[in-house]
Amino acid sequence: MEFKCRQYTWNDIVELCRKLSNEIRKNKFKPDAIVAIARGGWVPARILCDFLNVKDLYSVKTEHWGIVATETGKARITQPLNVDFSGKNVLIVDDVADTGETVEIVAEHVRDLNAKDVKIAVIDYKHTSKFKPDFFASEMKEWKWIVYPWSLREDLRDLIIKVGVRDVKKLKEILEREYEFFVDENLIEDVLNDEWYEWDKK
Repeated sequence: MEFKCRQYTWNDIVELCRKLSNEIRKNKFKPDAIVAIARGGWVPARILCDFLNVKDLYSVKTEHWGIVATETGKARITQPLNVDFSGKNVLIVDDVADTGETVEIVAEHVRDLNAKDVKIAVIDYKHTSKFKPDFFASEMKEWKWIVYPWSLREDLRDLIIKVGVRDVKKLKEILEREYEFFVDENLIEDVLNDEWYEWDKK
């Protein structure tokens, strides 16, 4: 499966979180606590805490089973919360709503912990999601793989293995032409050196 990428810088993320916080304020939602969905929601959740002046930050971890990022994918909570949200407005934060399954099961989990009101905020809302989050900073009608700065090396590593080429210059050319994925040669070389053992498994 070939696909195109959308890449964000750290500055992009701060600006998108600022936009997201303004949307939340405009809708007069005042969260008492924020729940980050691990791992993608950690960074935006912490930034939103700063923008919205929220002190209580929690994290819940989910894992997918089956085909990830498709409507047939399955997700479950593997690190649940142990907190009583009685009387509190809770904002759930993730990086992206792709299929929508992850944020849905987390929202149900938080409601079961007696939250007064639960809202969902994501940086990117893809139209492949089976539900529309309450707040989002960017809307994606045409599906692309989103490369966030906190997972740049991880995504690059996966693409290098997928392409199956070890020459740095050739890799850079293929990544740019086929995937619209732009990184410098030094980073490609670093990842190749870090992941030498992956090639032995091929």
